[in-house]
Amino acid sequence: MTPTEKYAALYTARFVLRRLSQVTAVLAVLAVAYLLRGVLVPLFLAFVIAYALDPLVGRVSRLGLGRPAAAGLVMLAMAGLGVGLLAVAIPYAVDEFAAAAAALPGQLRGLRERADPWLWDRLHLQLPQTWGDVTRDHGDELRRRLPGLVESAAPALFGTVGLVVVLGGSLIIPVFAFYLLMDLDVIVERSGVFVPRRHARQVYEIARQVHVMLGRYVRGQLTAC
Repeated sequence: MTPTEKYAALYTARFVLRRLSQVTAVLAVLAVAYLLRGVLVPLFLAFVIAYALDPLVGRVSRLGLGRPAAAGLVMLAMAGLGVGLLAVAIPYAVDEFAAAAAALPGQLRGLRERADPWLWDRLHLQLPQTWGDVTRDHGDELRRRLPGLVESAAPALFGTVGLVVVLGGSLIIPVFAFYLLMDLDVIVERSGVFVPRRHARQVYEIARQVHVMLGRYVRGQLTAC
């Protein structure tokens, strides 16, 4: 084998090894992200909240308050606004559900009055009048299918329990958002600390541009919503 061929083989081996290491690293990151998805989702939402409120915190801090005090004040204001909206929305939703529940029997009777003649004329079927008629006509079928219905309901129940756990875990989102609001500018300023000095300025500029553009994008999306 000539020196050129040896060099080409060595270069190819290094290239393949580098690509394999990159693919392995990406797969490892994806695996870790999947395993930590319960933590990463609240952290992502906290980042969204922090980017949305960062300009407001900056303006409040320029009034003479420190960054931590401004972040706490803004978070408390947002929490108060959220509680106020819930205080207005919950009674309205309860009234709407109560009105819908009160109107439901009449709507069902009207639907039955329209459906009975059509079913009898087209299919010669007659709907049962009471629940007693349903259980008498279909009781055996219901008893036969009941175990399967219970088994089908079990995943839904555990899914509800999981939802409660997720909602409980979401309580950490404001905590994450508060600390990010305090240190978001510091994180950007120190983005070049962990890279070689000759690249620190370039990394800082890229991080600053990403910070600005990402903040504009998040606030624009929230405004559009």
